[in-house]
Amino acid sequence: MRALMAILLTLGLFSCGERYRDNQVAFEGIKFKANLSQVKGDDFAFLVIVKNAEKNLSGAREAGRYEATKFCIERLSTSDIEWTNSPDADPLPIKGGNLEISGRCAS
Repeated sequence: MRALMAILLTLGLFSCGERYRDNQVAFEGIKFKANLSQVKGDDFAFLVIVKNAEKNLSGAREAGRYEATKFCIERLSTSDIEWTNSPDADPLPIKGGNLEISGRCAS
């Protein structure tokens, strides 16, 4: 009985990991790693870094916008953003191959 419970627990852990990977969003067929950090002292300001943006600039642009939008919806229930470094800028704010965008959720 203990062996069966251990097997079921192990399978449950593996399936959770699979569900997480399945829920990742791909942009133009690429799953970008994007990290959002909140700016100290401002609950609504953020910086998003999209790794390896040069793989597909258009996809990286949308991955960054997606992370920022999720943050603002969680914080203020709105997708309105006042961009400091916009994903629509030309040229894009790329540093070391990574896209860096920033802004503040608009209230």
